[in-house]
Amino acid sequence: MSDTQQAAGQDTTATPAQGDSQTTEQQQQTLLYGGDQPPQGQGEGQPQGQPGADTQQQGEPKGKGQDEPNEGDKPKDADQDKPDGVPEKYDLKPPEGFESLDEALVSHFEPLARELKLSNEGAQKLVETMMPKVVQRITEQQQQAWMGQLEAWVEDVKKDPEIGGEKMQATLQDAKRALDRFATPELKALIEYPSADNPRGLGLGNHPELVRLFARIGKAMAEDRIVTGNGNGADARRDPAEILYGNS
Repeated sequence: MSDTQQAAGQDTTATPAQGDSQTTEQQQQTLLYGGDQPPQGQGEGQPQGQPGADTQQQGEPKGKGQDEPNEGDKPKDADQDKPDGVPEKYDLKPPEGFESLDEALVSHFEPLARELKLSNEGAQKLVETMMPKVVQRITEQQQQAWMGQLEAWVEDVKKDPEIGGEKMQATLQDAKRALDRFATPELKALIEYPSADNPRGLGLGNHPELVRLFARIGKAMAEDRIVTGNGNGADARRDPAEILYGNS
C-alpha cells in the first residue's frame, strides 16, 4: 500500500463490481494493502456443468400380447403394480468431480424420480446433468453476496469518524506500518481477497474493526518515541506490548 493511497467508493449491492478491464495489483488488494476495488473476474474456477441430455430415459411398458395369461393366472409379487424400469431403490453415483451425494437430498430426490417414472439410468443422467450446475450457481451466489459485504465494509470505513473521511489517508498509512511489522504470512493471506493464488483469502482487510486495530497500533508506533541520551537524536521504540497495554 502506497502512503498516498485513497479508498474509492464501492457499490454496496451483492453483485461484484463491474468496471474496465484493468487488473492492476492495486485493484486486487483490500484496504489494508492499499486497494479500493474488489478483484475482477470473480467466479472463475467453479465446477462446470457436464453435458447431458435434456430429456430423461424412461422405462417403456411392455406391450401385452394375446398369448399372455389372464390376470388371474399371474403370480402376485411386490413389483406387479410398478411401472417397468422404475427400481425399488435407485442406485445413484456422484457425477465426475464429486466425491459423494448428499443423503438428505437423495432422500428427497428419489420419491420425485419414482413419481416421474424415471428408470435408474434416467435418474442418474439427471443427477449428472443438474448437480454440477446447481453447485456452481450456489457457489456464485455465495461469492456475490460475500463480495457485496466486502464492498459494504469499505463504505463503513469511509464513513467512520475515527478512521474515515479526511483521516482515511493517515489511517491506511498507520495500518500499513503495523501490518508490515506484526502480521504473519498466514494473517496476510486472510486479509487479502480470495483468488486462485490465495484460496484462503477472506478479504478481511476491508473490515472496519481490523483497519481500526492496525491503524491504532501503527499510530502508537509512530508517536511513542523517546530521545536517547547519546546526543545524536536517535529514536528508540518501546516494546509493542507496552504500547498496547501500558506498564503492568
